[in-house]
Amino acid sequence: MDAFHTVDPWQEDYKFMAAAVLLKDRYGRISIHFRDDFDHVFAHGKWGYFAGAVEPGETIVHAAVRELHEETGIVALESEMQPLARVFSGTGEGAHHYVYMLDRVIKPSEIALNEGAGFAFIHQGQLDKFDLVPTTKRILSYYFAQYGG
Repeated sequence: MDAFHTVDPWQEDYKFMAAAVLLKDRYGRISIHFRDDFDHVFAHGKWGYFAGAVEPGETIVHAAVRELHEETGIVALESEMQPLARVFSGTGEGAHHYVYMLDRVIKPSEIALNEGAGFAFIHQGQLDKFDLVPTTKRILSYYFAQYGG
């Protein structure tokens, strides 16, 4: 887990771990995921990243590959998952999020959305135009500060 940059603030005490994957398109824009607007969905009606809980006995990278496939239909190899950053999410129960970049360019037509109400690819100048989950905004801000966009 040392390969992940820590986006502050970080807390050691947490309830669960989540694995997330950011996708990039041919223009260098980064994916965001519109969460269903149902009361039972955490951060419903907001934009986040493709992610989900790490299940017992599962590695973080395996969870990232599984969640990406479950949510988008994209089949990825663990070797394509590049560690980006980890962030503590203080909302809800408190979670450690481990965020990967998929090491390939994705066409929007490759995404078969299986969860959520939509997705988009955005550039840095669009961060304030979407109602992002705060944790997602911190990760995307970190990404764009490091890699542009």
